[in-house]
Amino acid sequence: HESYEKMLAQMEQPLDGQGIAKVSIAIPDQGNDAYGDLNFEVAVMDDRGKNIANSVAATFAATDRFVGLKAKEWIYQVGKSATYSYIVVDPEGVPVKGTKADLKIELKKVTAARVKSAGNAYQTVYNTSWEQAATCEGTADAQPADCSFVPKVAGEYRITATVKGTSGKAQVATSDFWVTG
Repeated sequence: HESYEKMLAQMEQPLDGQGIAKVSIAIPDQGNDAYGDLNFEVAVMDDRGKNIANSVAATFAATDRFVGLKAKEWIYQVGKSATYSYIVVDPEGVPVKGTKADLKIELKKVTAARVKSAGNAYQTVYNTSWEQAATCEGTADAQPADCSFVPKVAGEYRITATVKGTSGKAQVATSDFWVTG
């Protein structure tokens, strides 16, 4: 997944007589973002207009189950078994057993069309789609399990693994790979 930053809250408030301010912030649902780092920055301004600031970071986990993927090869071959390992862990990275993982493997399809634009100019328009090539499901033990399939055509593929935590919040891991032949 891509890395990005997003502001969740910003506020101003005066300090009390002891120089303390307490704030509670509810973290809104982040959609498919199951984990990340929260950065808190606080700046205090004195009556002369001078600022002093400090920050602290904490790890955020919206679920209690995460799935990881690992390729067995750098490049796979058409007609030969392609295998990925997967494992389910808790927020501390400790493997857990008994959590079902769903995996799907898709082939990238790119089509091109010559489309007439203004005048007599033709422009190439590319369309990308993903076609399902295989699926796996299983309940990983406290060690990695394997998802294998035999690719029929060469190209760019991606594998997507989804696992749900005990509260029902899903976490998704993806990995791209190549098949030659």
